[in-house]
Amino acid sequence: MPETRTIRRSTGVQEQGSFEELKRQGIGSVQELAGDLWTDYNLHDPGVTILEQLCYGLTDLIYRTGFPVEDLLAGQDGSLECDRLALHPAERIFPCRPTTIDDYRTAIFDAVPEIDNVWLTTVEGPYGPLLRVVLRLKERSEGAEHRAMREEIRARVSRVCSSSRNLCEDLEEIVFVREISCVLHGEIEIGAGRPATEILSELYHLCSRSISGGISSRGYEEALRQGVEPEEIFRGPLTRFGFIRDDDLDDARDEIRVSDLYSVIRSIDGVENITSLFLESGGRTYHSGMACEGAETAVYLNIPESDGEIRVQLTRSGRRVVVSARELEARYGELDFARRSMRHAPQDLSAIAPLPHGEFRDLGRYVSIQNQFPAIYGIGRFGVAESASPRRRGAAAQLKGYLLPFEQLMANFLANQGNLRTLFSIESSPQRTYWHQTLEESGIADLERVYPEQAEASIAALVEKHDNVFERKNRLLDYLLALYGERVSPSALRDFSSYHPPQETERIAVRQKAAFLNQIVELGRDRGEAPDYGAADKSGAGVSGLHRRVSLMLGFGSGSHRSLTRPILSAGFILGDDSAFSGTEPGLPVPAEEPGNDSPWFQVPLSGPDGGTPEELRPLTAGICFTDSGRLTPSLLQRGVALDNYRIAPQGTGTQLLFAASDSGKWWRIGLFPDQGSAVTSANALRRLLVGLSLGSEGMHVVEHILLRPRGTHGREDGVPADFFPFRVSVLFPAWTARCRDRNFRRLAEETVQRNCPAHILAECHWLRFETMAAFETLFAAWLCRMNAPEPGDPELERTSRALVLLLRDTRSREREGDLP
Repeated sequence: MPETRTIRRSTGVQEQGSFEELKRQGIGSVQELAGDLWTDYNLHDPGVTILEQLCYGLTDLIYRTGFPVEDLLAGQDGSLECDRLALHPAERIFPCRPTTIDDYRTAIFDAVPEIDNVWLTTVEGPYGPLLRVVLRLKERSEGAEHRAMREEIRARVSRVCSSSRNLCEDLEEIVFVREISCVLHGEIEIGAGRPATEILSELYHLCSRSISGGISSRGYEEALRQGVEPEEIFRGPLTRFGFIRDDDLDDARDEIRVSDLYSVIRSIDGVENITSLFLESGGRTYHSGMACEGAETAVYLNIPESDGEIRVQLTRSGRRVVVSARELEARYGELDFARRSMRHAPQDLSAIAPLPHGEFRDLGRYVSIQNQFPAIYGIGRFGVAESASPRRRGAAAQLKGYLLPFEQLMANFLANQGNLRTLFSIESSPQRTYWHQTLEESGIADLERVYPEQAEASIAALVEKHDNVFERKNRLLDYLLALYGERVSPSALRDFSSYHPPQETERIAVRQKAAFLNQIVELGRDRGEAPDYGAADKSGAGVSGLHRRVSLMLGFGSGSHRSLTRPILSAGFILGDDSAFSGTEPGLPVPAEEPGNDSPWFQVPLSGPDGGTPEELRPLTAGICFTDSGRLTPSLLQRGVALDNYRIAPQGTGTQLLFAASDSGKWWRIGLFPDQGSAVTSANALRRLLVGLSLGSEGMHVVEHILLRPRGTHGREDGVPADFFPFRVSVLFPAWTARCRDRNFRRLAEETVQRNCPAHILAECHWLRFETMAAFETLFAAWLCRMNAPEPGDPELERTSRALVLLLRDTRSREREGDLP
């Protein structure tokens, strides 16, 4: 039946944002607000004309918002600054680090082209499961030169394992398969269409691959042509030299079947018939199958090096065809080189999912709607006629002034749209989140008559007044984090802001989130990463993914491996106990008398800039007993970061500085100064010094118990339970700073560790006193030196490992007994 073509009846419903819909809503609002005053809504009415022009201007704004996102964010060359916008290409954001056994096999095979196959097994020991790596090389290796090559390959595989290791995993050993050679015997009938040398070389090449097995890879473009989806290519660890499917990771074979070789040879172009075929090894012949003796035995096919070693006879039309071993070796080498070249040619991953490229559009430029008005209105670029009366000129200026607020809003809207690249950038110190622009004088006549003096500065001040920069930037960064399913709660800073005034909290939260977004790929992909102790001389090495992630979330910084006690010690201080506030020894604080009417106490005002190094601040605190003696106490460090705990009061002809060491209401005099100004300066310098020392002391250490296991020949550590080593980490925090002393912050820190730690690992958090942390860091530094280049049976590594085990167990025992710092 033929289709009936008709014109669809209009329903009267206009598209949202269209000119007709905007005009309809505008007239409806006018009727509702001024229906008793304005009765003419026809086209000739000036009010309708003005409404139409405003609606037209709004449709232009709406049209510009409809461009593709890549156009809205593109620079003048059409490219996107992806790193600045926290947008990452597929080859960076999708692949994960090695997680499964097959992932490890893929990573090792891709990184070491000399191996032909690799297997990993878990070895159950008294301290938990460990990984054992079995390697099979591409070629047989014999003699001293090959033994040196094996050791070099073993070291490279060990480096791959060390850099790919996850938390609570460790390598037991790397071994090579036992090599067995075999010889191929057969009689093959070939046709006349192809040279015998090519047929025989292909036969040896394919049979060698079939006998040896091995992992196969293919180029990314080839994989796409074969129907592999891009998401499958980016699944698992990223490989540089080709795509490896899980099916390509063949398992160890128990037998090499001769029937498989029949199938391989029959597939060769030019082979017509196979008269006989069998294998020979160790003086025995195998006509059906040859046992492989498991994964740790490799069978290699001998490739003939002389004419007498060729045991495969080719016949054509009943006559034997002789192939030179030299020609066979040359052609075989070409085929083998073509196969191996894939392992040495890095693949271009960017072509699989190329980054978007936009078209630059000048979105911020605004053209005044006044140019669209009929010329009789006299408000366009040509203005009113020179012969117009003053009243006529005043009416035109009055209409310009009436339209100016509407146009200014539209112009500012486009200014904001033109700065979307900056608005959504991950800048850590934004200057603004709202933009503005003034109207162009070239587009409107007599603009200076309606604009205020210094219009640019006036509009900028008005916009800045309503621009809560850091609050808005925080919400924008939250949106970018949500794109990756991440969330950085600012409660660690906002609710426990012991070191910064409230107005600085939002600013610091922006820096924290921007730092997280700068590392979003690594923090997401490597959250289960273990420290690469073999590369501890490199930046960020020796720190786990859990360490970096939790450190950023808690506001500890980027999470590098550093001492938490050194900031105080290197500044020349010793952190003791609070006995300084219980005696009257020389050089220590003395109890302060109650304030009298003739000697009132005053709060210390905030003065001076934040920050400063201990070398810069300590001279400013001269006269304060603690800095003069180099003795700090936990109370001073924890309460001295808040100016509310300081007072100044007259003392004779000078001024005394008082400090509240507790909430008991008792005050102590900690210094005498010649005048009030020097006392205020010293108090503020002391506060900034204590804030800097506290921030430098805050951080964490993550210790994997499996790495502390005994590596010698003796048995399990005496008194250490069997479950101490496998799948356990200890996370150590300082207990002596103001924020880390807060029980609520400790709860938040422990919850953050538990949420971000891999689910199969038990993380125990400990809060250490200064002296205990110093002892731990001394042992840990010695242990790290040995772990960077571990040697079997190293007595120093055994000693430091045992000492760390005892320290961790002693800390756990004291905590269970209620001895909490």
